[in-house]
Amino acid sequence: MNLELHGCAGISAANGLCELGLVFPVTFVAPRSHAGALVFEAIEMDLQAILEIGRISMASATKHPFIAEAFARMQIDQFATEEHVVFDQGFLSQCGLEMHETAFARSAPNWRRQDAAVFRNPPG
Repeated sequence: MNLELHGCAGISAANGLCELGLVFPVTFVAPRSHAGALVFEAIEMDLQAILEIGRISMASATKHPFIAEAFARMQIDQFATEEHVVFDQGFLSQCGLEMHETAFARSAPNWRRQDAAVFRNPPG
């Protein structure tokens, strides 16, 4: 659930979610006009994960000011405990260039375990 709310997971958590088949690794590219593109090793949620946390996602759509403020704070404070994290592609897709640059500085490069279970290919 925290993956959907916070938009990121720790390195070990990302590997664990991949092993469980709830997410799979993807590459996210954020183009920049003034410099080369930012390339993230990210994760994308599988249908199972979306179904499991669907009620939490619906809660984020609530218009009550207290709830809206709480969700905004979670996006700002999501890095409170870990310096290097793995981002969710959906979260990155919603961010602007300034947040992409901040996220890129905190993203964990080469986070996938070499001995981890074989990751499945993204649907398509």
